[in-house]
Amino acid sequence: MAHHIDRRRFVSLLSAAGAGLAFRTDQTGAARIEAETTVFWSQPDGRDTLVRFFISDIDAPAARLRVFDSAGRFIGTAGAIRIAEARLYGELWLPLSGPLTITTELAIPGERPIRSTHSLRPKPKWSIYWLTVLSAEDLEQRLAPLPLFRRSVELALLKRRRAAVNPVPADPQELQLLDHLDFLHSLKPATRAASELGLELSRVAVARRFQDMPAALALLLRDAGVGFAVATEELEPAAYWLEGPGEARVLVVPGLGFSGTAGLDFSRGGDAMKSAVERWLAALAAAHPSPEPMALVVDCALQDDSDASYRNVEAWNRLYAYPRIVVGEADEFFRRRTLRAAPISAGHNGARGAVDPPPVLQVSSAAAARDEARQRRTAGLIAAFAQALGSSPEQLGGKPIFPLPGWLVFNPSPFTRSDLVEVGSGLFRLVTDVPGTGYVYVADLSGDRPVSWRAEGPAGSDDLVLENERFRVRLSPETGGIESVLDRFSGYEWVDSSGELNGVPAARLEEAVRHELDGLASRISLRRWAPGRGTVETAVTLYRDRNWIEVENRAEAVGDQAVPYRFDFALMSPELLWETPLGIARGAGVERVAALRWIRLRGTEGRAYVSAIDAPLVSVSEDRHLTFWGPRGRARFRLALAGAAEFAREDEAWRFGWSIEPFVAIPVAGGGELPLPRWGSLFALREPGVAILGVEPAAPGEAVVYLQELLGVARRLALGPGVLTFESATLLDLSGKTQDSAEADPTGGVTVPLAPRGVAAVRLEGVAPART
Repeated sequence: MAHHIDRRRFVSLLSAAGAGLAFRTDQTGAARIEAETTVFWSQPDGRDTLVRFFISDIDAPAARLRVFDSAGRFIGTAGAIRIAEARLYGELWLPLSGPLTITTELAIPGERPIRSTHSLRPKPKWSIYWLTVLSAEDLEQRLAPLPLFRRSVELALLKRRRAAVNPVPADPQELQLLDHLDFLHSLKPATRAASELGLELSRVAVARRFQDMPAALALLLRDAGVGFAVATEELEPAAYWLEGPGEARVLVVPGLGFSGTAGLDFSRGGDAMKSAVERWLAALAAAHPSPEPMALVVDCALQDDSDASYRNVEAWNRLYAYPRIVVGEADEFFRRRTLRAAPISAGHNGARGAVDPPPVLQVSSAAAARDEARQRRTAGLIAAFAQALGSSPEQLGGKPIFPLPGWLVFNPSPFTRSDLVEVGSGLFRLVTDVPGTGYVYVADLSGDRPVSWRAEGPAGSDDLVLENERFRVRLSPETGGIESVLDRFSGYEWVDSSGELNGVPAARLEEAVRHELDGLASRISLRRWAPGRGTVETAVTLYRDRNWIEVENRAEAVGDQAVPYRFDFALMSPELLWETPLGIARGAGVERVAALRWIRLRGTEGRAYVSAIDAPLVSVSEDRHLTFWGPRGRARFRLALAGAAEFAREDEAWRFGWSIEPFVAIPVAGGGELPLPRWGSLFALREPGVAILGVEPAAPGEAVVYLQELLGVARRLALGPGVLTFESATLLDLSGKTQDSAEADPTGGVTVPLAPRGVAAVRLEGVAPART
């Protein structure tokens, strides 16, 4: 530990010693002298290092220590004062370019000089990089209540120490639960805050963990100009790469040994700061040996004493050449670790090891956020369409567009599909072949009226069966779970003999009622009760001409934990694959995953797809049985089961997952004569395997289209006019910055380059309705 020498006290002691007082060495022998080098090197050129001397077994209150080099040349004198019983301390700055042997001569009044020889080895010349990376949320909470003058002062202090805005959210773990468009926009709050406050967006992202992040986060960070990341709570021993689509990658440095300024006494300065920094560097060097003497200090919280810390760092750098403290910049630190980074590691979007059941409030919040995201995406699609008509979404309802009254049925998914749509309270229509990211006009004809579910009466034990041409589904009379799904084509039983589908632990069936939807579908509605969960109302639906099974649960969820819905498929050691924001992930030792729209189990027997619109967190057992954690309230599932030879399309998983997105019907009045197509996509894609993730209105006459490549193939995609036309297009990066004008396509559209599983944003200008 460093000790401050009181020069006045030392001189007085030494004077007293020279006044004739005699001091003897310890009776056990001569005084013992130890010399040790330190990490401190003096300004201006870092040539001299601080050497400490400890003198033991001595009664004198002070002494003088002369130092000579190996050739006997005098190089300095160190005064020594008492720091403990029979122990003196002194220090001296000595030039030390390499190993050096010195001789010390201890002078004690009344005693003969004591000579000792010491071998000194220089300590590393450390560079400490101090970053201040603050979340947009913390900055808003700190600065918003302040008067204008005080706010300006705070911002000036932050700029002086080069504070920057953290590009990732305050709790980036929530990123894995976001829908595609929300994920694409997840860095915008930080970008906006940096612009409004006049601060820089940090080139270093800081979060507790990055290994669980969607791999596509690397793509967003790259487009925002962020090349490095610090994971403050990861325990990996070395840096690694987070790799995303389009060869985007970010270097992640784990947080072992990192510190904030609070633990280093930057705010106190002086000897306190000196001692704290020295102890920290010694511990860092012992625990994490590195060929480069570099350390990182990251402050992620606003502190009242931050200005004092900055002033003390300035004073430190005037005194010491090393350890030097570099403020607001750490590129060299990260570049050196780039050379030793581990093999590329993509985010797997899942947790490994034992995982506790999630709290019901967390799952309910995630389900509500996803529902809001779906509504925003659909609203953006409708708003872009309405803006092109010179209208608004609110004015679109009831607007006379076509000659007969009816509905505009919008399909927010990227794929053409058929499904039921609710056109009134409890009233449904089957609408077929609705174009992806588009609409179909359905006239309200007297002979084609909507239908509603009709109760057929209670279902006894023998009536808990649903059948269509493909499947025979049987529910358990004890638990209400699906105990059998028999493929009538192949004879294969899809439910594991020891489990259920949609099983709730310890549930008991209390009531069952059958319903029919006029030749379109059959349903069994159940009321179940489970200890610790309360009442769970369940509806299992099988369609006449659709090879999927729908399940909807509404759970009371009386406890603190989320409601578990277990799906035990009869597949031996299946491969696990699931959708993540802007990508996919594969399971290998994963205990829990955050699946976006679909999760797939593929075995030699076939494939099972599950789409869970309200239950994003899924636990995976060793035998690949799935437990979806549902919120309080509604949890909807859609199941698709097929033999190994079926679902041959490469993008079938996405087509299935998006199929759970509900159609939206907007009533329109009759008497209109707008020359609009009766159906179509807003904009057309010329080839399969690409999805329009969303369409958002921009400035008047403009819309932004987000595209994703699904098949892992680099391509130049043709994006053309559909129901809406456009005059020109501009390519954007994912931070919204303009890249280049899109190349015109010979078919009348534009060409958009897409990396394998990459994402592109295109701003279309001069958007207007197509004329028929």
